Amino acid sequence: MPAPIDGMPGLVSFTAPAEADNIPQAMEKIEGLLERLGCPAAKAAHVCTAADEILSNIVFYAYPGGAKGSFTVEAEPVPGGVRSCFPTAACPLILLRGKTLT
Repeated sequence: MPAPIDGMPGLVSFTAPAEADNIPQAMEKIEGLLERLGCPAAKAAHVCTAADEILSNIVFYAYPGGAKGSFTVEAEPVPGGVRSCFPTAACPLILLRGKTLT
């Protein structure tokens, strides 16, 4: 993990049940960090679009058949940008729905 940057906000971490109602709270954490870092609005919009898509995919596809799970959002400033991580206990290959990689 990169060393913290002096004078910059630190790690943002948020964990919640993988439910659509929790996505806005996670997005607020990401948007808040980007704002505190002075990220230009156009770049922040791209980051937020990607984060929303990732979280939506976790909520709607990572836990099939009514399985319960959670998502975590971790974001931190690093030199030249922000490192984001979206760990989940779901198997990422579930998104393939039985397809094989070639």
